[in-house]
Amino acid sequence: MKKLALSILSISLAGAASAVTLPNVNCAGASSDARCTLKTDVGSYGSIGAGVPLYLGGFTDQIGSGFVEPSENALYVPYEIGGQLDTFGAILKVDLATGDRTLISGRVDETEQRGKGVTYVSDRGQTTTEWGLGRVNAVRPGPDANTLYALQDYGSPVRTVVLKIDKRTGDRTIVWANKLADDAAPSSNPMSIQNQEARLGVTPQTTCDRTKPDPSTFEVYQGNLYFMAAGGVMKVVPGKSCTWISAYSAADGTSTAGSGPTPGTQVMSGTWLDGNLLSATTGPGQTWLMTTNLDTGERRLVSAFNERVPNKGPGRGQFNIGYLGTHAAGLTVYATTGYTSVRDFYMTVIDKRSGDRTLVEGKGSLKRGNTQNMRVIAAIPGTDQFVVWYERALHVVDARTGVAFILSQ
Repeated sequence: MKKLALSILSISLAGAASAVTLPNVNCAGASSDARCTLKTDVGSYGSIGAGVPLYLGGFTDQIGSGFVEPSENALYVPYEIGGQLDTFGAILKVDLATGDRTLISGRVDETEQRGKGVTYVSDRGQTTTEWGLGRVNAVRPGPDANTLYALQDYGSPVRTVVLKIDKRTGDRTIVWANKLADDAAPSSNPMSIQNQEARLGVTPQTTCDRTKPDPSTFEVYQGNLYFMAAGGVMKVVPGKSCTWISAYSAADGTSTAGSGPTPGTQVMSGTWLDGNLLSATTGPGQTWLMTTNLDTGERRLVSAFNERVPNKGPGRGQFNIGYLGTHAAGLTVYATTGYTSVRDFYMTVIDKRSGDRTLVEGKGSLKRGNTQNMRVIAAIPGTDQFVVWYERALHVVDARTGVAFILSQ
């Protein structure tokens, strides 16, 4: 009977476009189900879903932008542990039916890790390792069913790197970086990190002239990597080239690649891929959500809110678009978080067609809380439901009603 209930739920949530199975719980009203009430005491972490807890004691333990893989009924997420310049970080697979967490790759602590990077010889002749998952911020589907791509960034001026991860072993190799390893002179040692990366296609032709992209997310479309950077969108053909499909100047509004409106700021961040449209947000002052067509470079301003001219648009609704956290696109709406005047959970939900903005208050498991560290992690395919990170737990929230339940904690 329980299996039947789960199946019915998967159909009602996903419709014809997707078939995922989620916990059979309704938190719209009073409920005694543990998934409906958020608890933040130390003993609550690791209590919903088995596996690595989503809080390991670090002040900045957090989940970044991920994706749902319907064929596996799973959510893949990056897990940054501790927020330090170290090797602690991982990719987790979360079962959408149970909330169970499986370590795919990375280092959780001194006793638990999976997969390996590369061993290389430094310019001083020392043997060391590279390509860990410290400061991992985003994960996306890889080039085949057995691989993932993950973005890692230690902050300026250190490199931004994309790694390819083998799901079966957790092993990691490099796919792209915005500058060459160490930015050092060429090495004659074939086991140097410079030469090992060069053999894998990290060359001056792929570095985009050392442009540092938005470190929070990236996208994969038709086998290529796309990054939002200051003044446009970069397209990387792994091992071959980097070009700008959209480029503009915020200072004077000129466009040198692509077409359409140019934001009044060089910085847009927090990308999401919806078909062939890459969306990104910007703020504060005036907050925008803009898309770039990855086939043509055409830019479209979907929604904009300026506190000084609140009705200019596009889109109605006097609510700022969340730009501090990542966002995602559902069936008919975008969900953004991170720009509120209070510390409770609110989402600014944006209609894809009209650009209208609605402020949605969290209910159910999101009814209580006291943090501004909230992110939209992924969309449940074929629905307007989203996975969000709030108070060190993953929740599934209905963007229309705000009702949510805890998926995993």
